Amino acid sequence: MPISARLDEETEELLFKTAAALNVTRTEILKASIREFCQRTLEKKAKKPYDLIGDLVGEEFSGKGNSKSFLPCSELSHSDDA
Repeated sequence: MPISARLDEETEELLFKTAAALNVTRTEILKASIREFCQRTLEKKAKKPYDLIGDLVGEEFSGKGNSKSFLPCSELSHSDDA
């Protein structure tokens, strides 16, 4: 299906140089680029908020060296209780 798009000079030059360097057509570059961009975008959109921050949740330390590990309240020592 034919589609028309206007490119700025910088993008057009980049397209020409890439096509020449890879010895492929500009159409092949455009198809591959659009396909990759759309797939990556849809995969990112499909992720749940937890998926985006999951590696940060449940960390043991704050990173500042001033927080205790996450322990049940019964296991925490209270220096004020002396």
